[in-house]
Parts: sequence; structure tokens; C-alpha cells
Amino acid sequence: MFLKPIRQLNRSLIFRLTAIYALAFALIASAGFMVVYHRLQAMAMVQMDAELVEEVEIFMARVAEEGWAAVIKSVRDEVAAEDPDEEFYRLFDATGQTIMATDLSAWDLAPPAAEIRALRDSGRPYRLQTIEGLDHDFETRAITAVVGENRILQIGETTEEVADYLSVFRDLFAALTILLTLITALVGWGIARWSLADLAAVSRTAENIAGGNYAHRVAVQGNLVEIERLAATFNRMLDRILGLMSSMRDINDSIAHDLRSPLARIRGIAEMTLTEDKPLTDFKDMASSTIEECDELISLINTMLDITETEAGVARVESENFDVVQVLSEACELFRPLADEKQIALVSTLPTAHRITGDRKRMQRVITNLLENAIKYTDSGGSVRLSMEIRRQGIAIAVADSGKGISAADLPHIYDRFFRGDKSRPQGGFGLGLSLAKAYTEAMNGRIEVRSTVDQGSVFTLSFERPSTPVSV
Repeated sequence: MFLKPIRQLNRSLIFRLTAIYALAFALIASAGFMVVYHRLQAMAMVQMDAELVEEVEIFMARVAEEGWAAVIKSVRDEVAAEDPDEEFYRLFDATGQTIMATDLSAWDLAPPAAEIRALRDSGRPYRLQTIEGLDHDFETRAITAVVGENRILQIGETTEEVADYLSVFRDLFAALTILLTLITALVGWGIARWSLADLAAVSRTAENIAGGNYAHRVAVQGNLVEIERLAATFNRMLDRILGLMSSMRDINDSIAHDLRSPLARIRGIAEMTLTEDKPLTDFKDMASSTIEECDELISLINTMLDITETEAGVARVESENFDVVQVLSEACELFRPLADEKQIALVSTLPTAHRITGDRKRMQRVITNLLENAIKYTDSGGSVRLSMEIRRQGIAIAVADSGKGISAADLPHIYDRFFRGDKSRPQGGFGLGLSLAKAYTEAMNGRIEVRSTVDQGSVFTLSFERPSTPVSV
């Protein structure tokens, strides 16, 4: 029970963003602290070394003014008044004999002879070094310098003051880091809430849609470009869903209407044959009629499924490289007997050859649908022309006829399923040919356009940009 709210909080995007902001600040601040800390430590040690060098110079100046005896006595008195564990003095000659030394019991010092050799090896008038103390919690910084003829002075001082200074800095930084991390978390929480406010609107819209309110939309104008893009995409998705739902309702209505007639005919033929004493030939005729009606129903259903799957993006579009001119020529030859029968001039104006990448079978289906419609709605003595133009950006295929044409009122609806204009009703058919042609053309990344004048004819144009490669879905 207690862990459930914590798990829910951990799954919250606002909480995670806030934690990321705070953690990022803490890591950056810690890295900055390490850089500053080491820099301060180095500067403090440089300052300490400078003070040791200065102390040696002061010692030499006092010797010049007061003499060795007075200075040595003064140094002993000064060190005796201080803590002997914090500072030491040692004076010895060039042979390593100690002339003067303070209490050295707390220090682990090398013999004077070793210090003299190290000083000579350095090639400088003084040598700085770090010495570990026997009972000290802190390191000791020491200087060994030549302070007179045959005299060498060594002064050592613990780094306790430096450590205390750095300790204050660490404590101050830790307190500031904690405080600023909390402030950063609060600011990050506010930024996360502000950034995700539009996302919450998308979520609320999704909840409304889940409740059945499909007309609800997300306000595209938001605070962030990414959220605006998400809202626009979400709205387009909703429009697509509504379109598909509307299409499904239309399909249901159309199926109920268009299937009723052939089913009624099938039932009527069967009923009349069965209720009367008919010879065997009548039963064969009934079976033949039933088969024809069933074939029409199967064709209708398959065409509707093809359109729906293609428009929904679930149909697989094949991609191959083929000669589109050959496909157009074969389509012309296929419909030439029908055109000749109706005394219609079927003319093709095509280049020699041109290869594209696309779905050959779908291209064939689109062209045959357009040619079939052109011949169907063109009276005897008319003409149908199939042409293709190679453009810089792709190809354009046109099917032009001198037929009945399409009225301005019907033009916006010619690609609707089962739509049939007044002039097309006597010709029969289901009104799915242009719907299928449009769906297939768009699936191949193309577009279909029409220009038409009543009683003068129509021109359908298919445009495909390079590369004419279908989208596999």
C-alpha cells in the first residue's frame, strides 16, 4: 500500500524530468567544485611556500642586523611560546652539525647531511618539500635554505591552516549544493509542468475520444514546436480515423443497398424455379444465373476490400522496375476490340519505352479502369486517347475521351465509393472504379486529376514524380 504511490510517482514524467534536472545540476556542481577545490588547494600551497621563503629572508635580514646569537635566542623564545607540534626550526652547518634546533620530537626529519645533499642536487639556494609528521593529522611543508656562509636553515610548518580553510570551503559548498539542488528541483518541476501542459491537453483529448467524442481536437498553437507537431499529427490521425469510420458507414450502407438487389434476384429466381414444375433446363439456367450473380457479388466485395485496405495503409504495395509504356500499350490492345465494336477510335500517343519503379499490377488496374470508363461513356463515332509525357520531375499519363463528360456538381464526388452521376446510371456498374483508381494511384505516391466538360468529354491525368517508388506498408 505504501510503495504503490512511490511507484506511481516514479513513473511520472514530470517527476523523472525534475529528478534529471536536479541530478544534472548536482553532477555539474560537483565537477565544478572539484576543479575549484584543487585550484584553491594549489593556490594555498603556493601562498604557503611564498610565506616560507619570506620567513627565510626575514631570518637573514635579522641576522645581518642583530647577529647570530641574538636571532637564535629570539627564534627559540618565539617557537617555545607556540605549539611545538605546528612549527620547527633547525640550523646546521655545512658538515651536518646542528647549531640550533627546536623540539623535533613530533617530526620525522632526515639527517642534516641528507638535507645538505638534496639541497646541493637541486641547484638552487633553497629547497621546498613536504614532510610527513609522526603524530600529525596534517602534512608539513618545509624549506631548506642557505642563510649564510656554511650555515643552512630548515623551517617547517604544518598545513593545518590550509586544511581548515579548505574544510570551511567544503562545508559551505555542500550546504550551497544541497540548497541549490532543491531550488533546481523546484524550478525543474515548474519547467516540466509548463513543458508538458500541452501534452496533457493531448492526453485529455485522447480520453475524450476514448469516451466516444471523436469530434474533439487538440489546439495546435502551443508553447513548444514539438508539442505543436504532435498535436497536428494527432489531429490528422483523428481526421483519418473519422474518415475511415465514415467510409465504413458508407460501405455498410452501400453493401446493404447493393447486395440487396443481386441477393433478391437470386432468391427470386430460385423461388420461381422451385414453386413451379420446371424442366431440368430451367434449373440449369437458375444455377447459371446464380453463379453470375455470385460472381458480381464477389467482385464487388473484393473491390471494396482492396479500396479499404489501400486507403487504410494496410495493403502491401509491390515494388518492381518495369516498362510503363509496355503496360499502357497492352491496355490499349486489350480494349481495342471493345472500342472497335462501339466504333470508337482508340488512339495511343506513347514514347518508345520508359522504365519506372512501382507496382505493375496496380498500374495495370488503374489504366484499365480509366480506359473502360472512357469507352463506356463515349458514344459511337467518338474517340479515346491514351498518352504519356515524360517530364523533368516524373511522368504524366492521360486518358482523354469525347464522351458525355461530368457535370460540375458531380465532379467533387466522382471518387466517392458507389457514387454514380446521372449520366452514368444507365451504363450499370457499382461506382467503385474511380475510387479504386484513386486509392491505387496515391498508394504509388502519385495523384489523379480530372478536367471535364459536359457533352464534350473528360481528361483523367495520372502524375508520378521520380522516383516512382511505392510506399511499402
